[in-house]
Amino acid sequence: MAVNFVVREENLWAVARYMPGSLGELDSLGLSGSEIRFHGKTLISLVAKAQALPEEALPEPLLNLLDMPGYRKAFKAIKSAGGRGERGASRKWRATGIASAD
Repeated sequence: MAVNFVVREENLWAVARYMPGSLGELDSLGLSGSEIRFHGKTLISLVAKAQALPEEALPEPLLNLLDMPGYRKAFKAIKSAGGRGERGASRKWRATGIASAD
């Protein structure tokens, strides 16, 4: 399946961030004409449903990855392992600099 096949991910992020209430607001956020034509009413409806939820029904905000304990150490270990070209790393992962155990 193609990446961003229905609505581009950056546009979904903008909808979630700014919670538009009209098709015009979707346009001002930068959604394409086809995204608005085919999915605009659904997106507006989903925003309205989300806004109607009680506060206690909302998930906890996500932590910033950089603020998670152990992130830097784990990142360095992964980066270090990926740069050595371990056996068993697929060509795709070696090309990205990330080793794979499969």
